[in-house]
Amino acid sequence: MFSTIKKDPLYQDLNWRLVLIGFVSSLGAMGFGFDNGWWGGALGLSEFQHKYGNYDEALGRYAIPSEKTSVGTGTGSAGIILGCLIAPYTTSRIGRKKSFLVLSTLMLVGIALESSAVTSYWQLVVGRIIVYAGMGLATNCVPMYLSECSPPRIRGKL
Repeated sequence: MFSTIKKDPLYQDLNWRLVLIGFVSSLGAMGFGFDNGWWGGALGLSEFQHKYGNYDEALGRYAIPSEKTSVGTGTGSAGIILGCLIAPYTTSRIGRKKSFLVLSTLMLVGIALESSAVTSYWQLVVGRIIVYAGMGLATNCVPMYLSECSPPRIRGKL
């Protein structure tokens, strides 16, 4: 079994530098999963509903209105579209590596807005749009960068 793995071009050409490049450049995908996970969990928290929602007499508790829930959840898609729209411009004008700096800056600004949204639900929504714009940019930059960094024999496998 190990002899067939050792003959594989991926095994022969893969080194720690490529593994590190693949791991670090793919952190945007982990951010996408993390942001979706915390948002889904936060919507169900009573503290979150009390802070950002309205008192619903029919339910006898605080609840986030459906229009706020829809806007907060749907803005992720809008941000990804925005990031995909700016991707061709940034990657062709400033290059792939500097585009990583742009997407990291977008994500950091969005995270700062989200984490400092103490009383404003709409600040949280704007932060989500900016974070997801960085994810949309990452969706375009990461595959191109990985294909440029990988040796020709394993291009597409990394």
